Amino acid sequence: MFKSKLLFFSVLVFLIVNTLYFWEGALGGFNMLLWPFLAIVVTVLFFGALRQLYFAAKEHFKNKQRLYKACLVLLLLALIALRPYGIINYSDFESKSVLIAGREGVANCTTTLMLKQNGRFKMRNICFGIDDEIGLYTINKDTIKFSNPSSRNTNRYDYAVLDSTKRNLIFKKGNKVVPPTILAVVHNETELR
Repeated sequence: MFKSKLLFFSVLVFLIVNTLYFWEGALGGFNMLLWPFLAIVVTVLFFGALRQLYFAAKEHFKNKQRLYKACLVLLLLALIALRPYGIINYSDFESKSVLIAGREGVANCTTTLMLKQNGRFKMRNICFGIDDEIGLYTINKDTIKFSNPSSRNTNRYDYAVLDSTKRNLIFKKGNKVVPPTILAVVHNETELR
């Protein structure tokens, strides 16, 4: 008989992949372990479904439940393969980005700051894992003040200042420059000048 565990784990992996947008930033460095684990699980599920199709063919497709479940598992795995970041692009539902600044560091590590039109910001650090920081911001002349951050970083910045060239943001805590130090402004539709 067809093992319902195969269908259960296929649905579970499908849900994990499709909700990853909401919680991948909370994993930090463990995010590096998630993708190889999911790849192994999907491979095992794929061969398990092929095995069930073989048994269904051997039985001359008399067991319809086995055939339907195996096809459903293969459909879910195909959707995962075609859309590895989920069927729905949740970032389309976010507010428009009015300022984007970023930099690339050593080992292809990137930091990106996005100021949204609705007064929220998102700082994403990708370096051997993903860390997201989300909060509110206000702009006063050439300064962006950050508040209510969702961060595990205790030595975080309080504000960022646009430098005299109007191309870089310098992050500060009090009078000290703190990481991410400087981000290059890529897109700016704000009153920050």
